Amino acid sequence: MTDAWMVGVLAGLLAALSDAGCGLSSSPPVDNPRFMDMWNTYEHCRLSRDTGEIRADVEKLKYIGQALELRQYPSSAWPAPIRPLLSPLPSRLSVDPDAMTRACALHGSEIAREKGQYDVERELMLVAASLPPPVTTDGTTLAAP
Repeated sequence: MTDAWMVGVLAGLLAALSDAGCGLSSSPPVDNPRFMDMWNTYEHCRLSRDTGEIRADVEKLKYIGQALELRQYPSSAWPAPIRPLLSPLPSRLSVDPDAMTRACALHGSEIAREKGQYDVERELMLVAASLPPPVTTDGTTLAAP
C-alpha cells in the first residue's frame, strides 16, 4: 500500500462521514416548522373530544415520528456491509414523538370508551401498544407497572 492510496481512503472516509451527518454537520434533524406542526397536532389531539379528529391526529403524529426515526439512521452513502455496525444518531428533540403519539392515542381511547365507540377504543389502544417502550435518559426502557 502506498501513502497516496491511504490518503485517498482517509479522504473518502471523511467525505462519507460529513455526508452521513455523523456529528460533522450542523443542520438539525428537525426543522422548527415541522416540530411546531407536531406540537400543534399533539395539543389539538389532547383538547379534542371528536374521535375522528383524534384518529387523524394520531396518524399524523405516527407519520412524523416515523419520518424522524428514519432521519436518525446513517445515510445510505455508507457501504451496505458497514451500515449495520453504525448506531442511530441521537435525537436532539426534547420531546419523544412516540410518547406524544401514545398519549394522543390513549386520550382518544378514553374518549371513544366514554362515547361507546369500542371499536375505535380498541384501535387506538393497539396503536399505543404498538409503539416502542419509553426510554429513560440513561438508556433503559421503562417497564409497565
